[in-house]
Amino acid sequence: MNGQAQADDDQGNRNQQQDASERPPAGVDVLKPTPTRDRTQDEAQQSDPKPPASLQAPKRWFRLRTVIGWSNILIMLATIANVVVAFYQFRAIGDANKEAERAANAAVSGSDTDRVAQRAFLNFSPSLESPERIPRRVDLRTGQVTQVQYPVVWHNSGTTPARKVKLQIAMEIRSDELPADFDFSIPPDPLQEGRDGRAFAIGASDNATRIIQLPLDSLLRIGTDRRIYVFGYATYDDVFQNSPRRLTEFCVEMARPSIAFTGDPSRAIQDFRDPRSSISIQTRPCGRHSCYDEDCPDYAERTKQSP
Repeated sequence: MNGQAQADDDQGNRNQQQDASERPPAGVDVLKPTPTRDRTQDEAQQSDPKPPASLQAPKRWFRLRTVIGWSNILIMLATIANVVVAFYQFRAIGDANKEAERAANAAVSGSDTDRVAQRAFLNFSPSLESPERIPRRVDLRTGQVTQVQYPVVWHNSGTTPARKVKLQIAMEIRSDELPADFDFSIPPDPLQEGRDGRAFAIGASDNATRIIQLPLDSLLRIGTDRRIYVFGYATYDDVFQNSPRRLTEFCVEMARPSIAFTGDPSRAIQDFRDPRSSISIQTRPCGRHSCYDEDCPDYAERTKQSP
């Protein structure tokens, strides 16, 4: 314990001596240091002094004008972009309209093509009957053939029906050729248009037959002093809307009949007046009055007479 106390006393003496050595001599004034500010802070304040309010207003105005200028530039660019986009849109719409018009024209053209392919189309056809089936009229008193009932066949080669069909046929027996001014006029005959005098229809790929009576005496004189012409016309409608009235005209000249036979010709009956004989009759075109629709010179007159 005494040793520890001695040590503490020695340490206190040394501290007092040190303090005494650091004191200034008597009569000497010691200047106390004045507090200093942070150098960095002062330099920053001196290098960036706060501008006066009179200078801050123009800077704000300049910045505002800069913002407005860039905004106008962006608006102008956006407007140009919209104009370019609108131009290409209108161009695309124009191209689409042209394509639609081309498609519509193609559709109309295709529709017309289909109409031509599908419409009813009446043609005069030479008799489709076999010689054995050509009817003849027999005089009951003599038992001999006096007339040949030649079938005039109208064939619809279209794929749709012919509607409101009216047929007219006639015969001209002459000793010479038809004159150039022959008008092919036919007196109206309701019995040729249908059993009850009304117009009728002919189905697709179907036939309508009308009979014309050919005198056998005149037929047998063909090639000498007789010529027989059979002519006529048909007016009808097709099934398509807004189609005009259709017309088919024909004219044929009859050739001299011949005896038709099968098998042994020696066994064929050569007498035309014998009802058991088989007669074959050929035709050849007249060379005129054979036309269709508007190609016929009398189209307007024929179709007007037969609405």
